[in-house]
Amino acid sequence: MNTVGFPSDAPGGCEGPGCEGRGSSALELLLQVMILAPTMLLCCWGSSCPEPLRAVGADRPTVAMPGDSVELRCRAVTYTQAGSLGLEWRNLRTRDVILACGEDGGECQAYREGAWLLDGQREAGDLSLRLDRVRVTDAGRYRCTIFTGTHSSAALMDLSVV
Repeated sequence: MNTVGFPSDAPGGCEGPGCEGRGSSALELLLQVMILAPTMLLCCWGSSCPEPLRAVGADRPTVAMPGDSVELRCRAVTYTQAGSLGLEWRNLRTRDVILACGEDGGECQAYREGAWLLDGQREAGDLSLRLDRVRVTDAGRYRCTIFTGTHSSAALMDLSVV
């Protein structure tokens, strides 16, 4: 028996000078895979592997006057079945839920009068919120959270009412 418990005459075994403490080549290969696999996964996550789900919002604040209609942009990217996403729009200043949709792709529930999603755009990944008759109290930071049973992502955007 060698030092890792394999018979020294096993296929791939090591015998002779310089082999002390070495196991079979199959064991060495297994150890290399166990060491390298996590490194390869981390590398992949950090660069070219697509994310399972990502929400993207506007890169600048939306500005409106009282009484205007506005769209707060939110888009699901890197996800191919946007119609099956759950969605929540929330005003973070007031902590109010503005609109929510279940993962089943059914109708959404608006909790603010005049809040709705653009018709027919959900399946295309456009989860933008339209607010009609904007009020000064609507101003603040909004969060668009999209989710599936296993993943979620959120985008933040600001609405200024002047």
